[in-house]
Amino acid sequence: MTTANGAARPKPLAERVVGPDRSPDLAVAAAEDSADVNRRFFSAYVTSLPDSDRLRVLDFGCGGGAAVRMLRAAGVDCYGADTFYDGAEYRGELFEQLLDAGIVRAIGADGVLPFEDAFFDLVISDQVFEHVEDLEGVLDQLDRVLRPGGRMYHHFPSREVLREGHIHIPLAHRLRPGRFRTAYTLVLRTAGFGDWKEGRTRREWVDWRLGWIDRYCVYRPYRELRASFDRRYVVRHVEIEYCRFRARDRPVLARALAARSFRAPAERLFRRLAFMAVELTPLAPADVPSRPGAAPSTP
Repeated sequence: MTTANGAARPKPLAERVVGPDRSPDLAVAAAEDSADVNRRFFSAYVTSLPDSDRLRVLDFGCGGGAAVRMLRAAGVDCYGADTFYDGAEYRGELFEQLLDAGIVRAIGADGVLPFEDAFFDLVISDQVFEHVEDLEGVLDQLDRVLRPGGRMYHHFPSREVLREGHIHIPLAHRLRPGRFRTAYTLVLRTAGFGDWKEGRTRREWVDWRLGWIDRYCVYRPYRELRASFDRRYVVRHVEIEYCRFRARDRPVLARALAARSFRAPAERLFRRLAFMAVELTPLAPADVPSRPGAAPSTP
């Protein structure tokens, strides 16, 4: 396969990153990474695409590179990029090897993705866009590195989601900072809600977790997101595919989700409870509107 300018695609670099004489086996690490159902879904999504072994894929906001490892173990030429912000941890021998090999790369303060133009066939991201401050700037960069005819697939929540997925406190992201939000979160934390509870008093936990989402999260309304997307892409909601993946071992639910009439309400409900799943295909230049159009109002 060739790139957009006709140059030959380089051979995937998996064998240069790991090996029996250099680090733990990639397949073993990928098996550990697959404990996360979202990563399993993304691996299944990418490898189900035609000629997946010929695709060059970017995991945007790759974190510690777990999805990159899984996809490379499956034979996909996958790369990662992240700002590596201080709200998360990144460590491990395999992570350092991915960095050293240039498979995972750091995004600088200018926001420029460290890849050449039209480098990728597919861009994926998992719970990343709710951390993006400059959405238009990020979309500019993703468009730049995506080849003509490529597409993107993203999971992330809009502001309308009911359950804040990082601290697991319903509606915490929709309340204004202040005494009421603090008291509300403390009550729910006392009732057993929340995550990462060890080592802090309840009040310390509340201050810590609310401070985290205030600092690192940017929840946009669905209308705002859709308006930005519609100016650039053909947008396809595909939450049902994720729901069906999760329901594979639940025959009754799987049959219900297979019904065509159930798709629209199931997807709307899922977007309210969890996150959006969208495929974005860039519009042809002639189809790009000269000014923002009306956006659907139903999240």
